[in-house]
Order: sequence, then C-alpha cells, then structure tokens
Amino acid sequence: MSPAIIVLLLIACTSPLQGCRSYLVVYAIKVSCAYQLLKPYLSDIAYYAEKTEYWEYSRSNLKELITAYYKRAYDLIKVNKIEEASYYLAVSLSLLIDLIPHNYSLKEVVVYIKTVDLNEVTVLEGSVEEILSYVENTKPKNPREYSIVYLSTALSLVNKLPLSAFERLLFTPVLREMFIASIIFTALLFSILLRKKARFEGVGIEYEKLP
Repeated sequence: MSPAIIVLLLIACTSPLQGCRSYLVVYAIKVSCAYQLLKPYLSDIAYYAEKTEYWEYSRSNLKELITAYYKRAYDLIKVNKIEEASYYLAVSLSLLIDLIPHNYSLKEVVVYIKTVDLNEVTVLEGSVEEILSYVENTKPKNPREYSIVYLSTALSLVNKLPLSAFERLLFTPVLREMFIASIIFTALLFSILLRKKARFEGVGIEYEKLP
C-alpha cells in the first residue's frame, strides 16, 4: 500500500464529521444525475444512511427490504415529495452496502471510491429486483472493485427514479391541475386575440376541420 493511500486511510478513520456508510451514500448521490434535486437534503441523507448501521435485519430478506424502501422513494419523488423521499432513498442505498459481499472495512472502501473514474462505472439494465439479485452474487476482490460495484448499482437505481421536472409535474395532482389550467387559459387567450385581430382586419376566421 502506497504512503498516499495510508495517509488517506488514516484521515478516513479519524474523521469526526461523517461515518463511512453515510460517506458512500452521499458520494454516490453527488456523482449521480439526482444531485441537484437532492442537494438540499444531503445532510439528512447522511444522517439516515448512518443510522441503518444499527438496524437489526436478516440478510435473507435484505434484498426485499432494499426494494421496498427504494420503491417508496420512487413513489414519493414522482409526486414531488423530495424531502420525504430522501429518507427512503438514503436507507435503500445504505442497505445496499451490506448486500454487496465484502470482507474488508468500509474505511478502505471510502479511500478507494474516490479513485474510481466514472468511465469505470456500468449502468446496469433490468428491473430493481434483477439488479439487486445480480450484485448480491458478485464477488469484489478488493475495496476498489467493491467501490465500482457499489457505484454501478447505486447510480443504476438512481437513474431509474422519476427525476424529470416535467414527469414529476404530471404526477403531482396540484401541479398537474395548474399545468392543465394554464394550457386551457393560453388556448382561450389565443382564441380571443385571434378573433380580435380578425375583426380589426375585417376578415373571417377559418378553422381547420378535424379529419
């Protein structure tokens, strides 16, 4: 191990500001397409992610637990409840750390994850369940390989979230109604202006007939 890596490892081990689990989750979000959306809630996400270390759960149902929390986050983001969704996403990405097989300290992973180029990250195809089943059976040989697997999985899950502002607008009842109302208002206003223009110019309005 090089002196530089040793120094970074010592810093990671002694840092009082953030635990390893929360660091990995927040780091994954920072390099994801959801960063701007979740940026205001990063401190909460770090807190929720770290708390799962003290949870008691069986590894046999870990995949189902991750799926349940992830899908809840998905549903909340879809209706624009981002703050609530941040809790469920933080938990799912934190539990994901335990799903990927490893026998080394997370402190080592924290050091190596920063050396991973995003070109090394693979966006995984398939459903959430298929992705989790795949990574559950991976065997990362070292902390750096683990970092690549974790980032690939976390970013694949985040990419599946309904992050588009337009998509969230359509699924949020109040915003959707306002959007539809604005379209109707614009259409009516255009029709009124068109009629006024026609009267001013002394011509009739010919509307195209429906096929």
